Amino acid sequence: MRRLFRVPCLISLITSLLLCPACQPDDAAEAIPTLQEQLVGTWELGSLDAELSVDGEHLTVYLAQMAETYGLSAEEVALALLLIQGQTIQQLIGNEPSLTLLADQHFELLSRGEAPVAGRWQLSDDEQQLHLLPPSDSTLIFSIQAFQEDALTLLLDETFATNLSLPGVPEFLRARLTMDWERAGGNE
Repeated sequence: MRRLFRVPCLISLITSLLLCPACQPDDAAEAIPTLQEQLVGTWELGSLDAELSVDGEHLTVYLAQMAETYGLSAEEVALALLLIQGQTIQQLIGNEPSLTLLADQHFELLSRGEAPVAGRWQLSDDEQQLHLLPPSDSTLIFSIQAFQEDALTLLLDETFATNLSLPGVPEFLRARLTMDWERAGGNE
């Protein structure tokens, strides 16, 4: 009788030993990297779209108003607009900027012909914004518009006071820069 009891117990024990390893989590499965981990690497600026406005008016409208005030032709206004937008884009893209985000949350922004800018970076709690914190300048806050493994679209929306027409009368210039960045040479 004891022998009969041993056989089913032995079969149960062997079966449980064979099946239990299948129930354990797979050690080979990789954890999904966080957005912060995925952003680490060097990014190169591929394209830029600049939308400029002054005192709430699109730059074209502002320049047209200035043309009336100063007696400029429509061609001169169009030329001024092309020069301003073209110079803004050329200055940024023409200098071949690259942004390196390090795992220790430091960054370096390199641009040909200019001194490197370094500091710290962080994501907002909701991971919708990338904050660059240079040591001496104010924080730059970029909205993350799109992210894929090798492509990142950021929007910088800044407003600042400047004197464009009358001395001592500041206008508020708003620059909305949509930047498409591409990962340089794969993950770093």
